[in-house]
Amino acid sequence: MKYLVKLAAPPQDPVILDLFAGSGTTGVACEQLKIPYILIEREEEYCEIIKARVKAAHKPIRKGKVVKRQEPVQDGLLPYDVVKKMMETEI
Repeated sequence: MKYLVKLAAPPQDPVILDLFAGSGTTGVACEQLKIPYILIEREEEYCEIIKARVKAAHKPIRKGKVVKRQEPVQDGLLPYDVVKKMMETEI
């Protein structure tokens, strides 16, 4: 997964967005690579799993968030104002 994160991350000011975070594998890879990320997961149970996995892999980075998705996703995309609101909200 670290390889895929490196491949997907732009070279300047990267932020990785995972709309369907599942168990948080993307977040763990981002933590290990010190790349900021946003993980979005609908199921509260998985949010707790993600938090534990990311904490175990933690190395200080600039930003990283786990966000419980409340808005419906259409065509795999969230509206800009929803993403902006999530970025401003700490959990």
